[in-house]
Parts: sequence; structure tokens; C-alpha cells
Amino acid sequence: MRCCLALLLCLIASTAHAGLVLTGEVKQFTGAGIYSLEIFAEAVGQQEVVGGSNIALDFSNVGLVGTPTYVANPAFNLAAPVVAISPTVYGVGGTSTASPALTIALGATESLGTITFEASNAGVLDFAPVATFQFTEGGLPISTALGPGPALSPAAASPEPSS
Repeated sequence: MRCCLALLLCLIASTAHAGLVLTGEVKQFTGAGIYSLEIFAEAVGQQEVVGGSNIALDFSNVGLVGTPTYVANPAFNLAAPVVAISPTVYGVGGTSTASPALTIALGATESLGTITFEASNAGVLDFAPVATFQFTEGGLPISTALGPGPALSPAAASPEPSS
């Protein structure tokens, strides 16, 4: 089976799965610069064993400069290259060729990896559900719920010193 989905989590077991919820880290935006944000998965309904992840991120709201880099969770010992799907959408991921893969306990949240990029403005990295980023053959697609993407939020304005 060959899957071409914006998000594919390859599972080791062949049983029915309740799903994973993807969310992203939120960091304070302090101006144009380089930022690293983590992407998380939470196991919902049961423990999940994830053999790999394939995530498409839309950088159009953060003023992406250049190409992002991605470091997958060490459980995924085979990194997928960062792939430009469009000028603002990039696919990131990794897979495990060894056992055990990434195990996420019921209700627990684990990092899938960290995306590093240069931004010119505050904003949210959206998960891009319709982008195509080919990942691995095999594996079992599972139901997912996309939470908020990783976000840069504007820094609170500092009051001017009074005279």
C-alpha cells in the first residue's frame, strides 16, 4: 500500500486505533530571527506505537525566510528530507527501521521532532492537511485530530521608562 497523505503515522500493530492528536509548541516572537518549535503527538483512546511520521507544515503566516530544517525524535532513526511542496508548505518526517519505534502511552504526549526556521513575523505554522508528501510504503494510517500548529506569538510590549 502506498499512501500519499499530508499526515501519515505508520503503526507497527494492525489493530484498530483511536488516534493521535497533533499539536505544536508556542514560543514568544521577539522579532525577525531563527526559531525552533516542537511538534507533539498525544495518544487518544489507547497506547500507540508509531513507526514514523509525515507532516506537512504551512509557513505562509510566519514570513518564512529560506528553507526550514527538521530533527525527528531519535526513535525515528531514518530522517526524511525536508521537501518543498510549495513555496510556503514543507513536508518533514522520519521513520524507524528498528524496534522499538516511538511508543506513546495512553494520554501521554511525545515530541515527534523539532522544526527550525527563520521567520520575519509572528504567526502560526499551520498543519497542511491537503499537501502531498510521499513517505513510506506500508504502515497503517490512523485517525488523527489536528490541534493548533506550532506558533510564534508577539512579545508583550515593554513599557517605555517614564521621564
